[in-house]
Amino acid sequence: YGFWSLIRMLPLPDASDIGVTSSAEFKTDYRAIRCAADLRALEQYLSQAEVCAIDTETSGKDPRCATLYGVSMAVKEGQAFYVPMMQLDLDGLSPEDVRARLNVAFSRKLKLVGHNLKYDFAVLQRNGIDVQELRFDTMLAAHECFGDWEFWNLSALAKKLLGALVKRYRDVVGDGETFLDRPFKELVEHACCDADMAQRLHAVFTKE
Repeated sequence: YGFWSLIRMLPLPDASDIGVTSSAEFKTDYRAIRCAADLRALEQYLSQAEVCAIDTETSGKDPRCATLYGVSMAVKEGQAFYVPMMQLDLDGLSPEDVRARLNVAFSRKLKLVGHNLKYDFAVLQRNGIDVQELRFDTMLAAHECFGDWEFWNLSALAKKLLGALVKRYRDVVGDGETFLDRPFKELVEHACCDADMAQRLHAVFTKE
């Protein structure tokens, strides 16, 4: 009946991996990190990376009051991970556990890239996640490289520079809804896709 927020109260399925192929036929590996074993594997993965694209999923546009649903991360093209910060989306973990482990991962001076990083920085800081090195903002880079373009949102840049059709928030979440009203799979796909596209755009703008 569409009460997707209630589904989060049911037991988690055995498999949480979500493989998605975008409309531009990019091969992708998008995964939700919901249990302790997944979180340890992600920590190990991040420990070997120098640059990581991040994106936050929240309840609104104002970082001063928006609720943080989760954080997505990508260290290479086509692969991304979504870490929930909502208790009902976690299995045997608490949001405090996740927050502590993310702080450990980010304490290595991991170089973070993303789209409109000022928003993500404000949200993470307000939720007790210490982000120490913001490396590269693809929105600012787009303005520096192509100052006469009309649109700077991630979807428009991904379409123009990568040939990828990326759904915007409003394409997924209807009026009066949040991601809690949508299936968890859609939240994971959207969050991971945003981080993945930011990682791909980072490579493009670095060369530019």
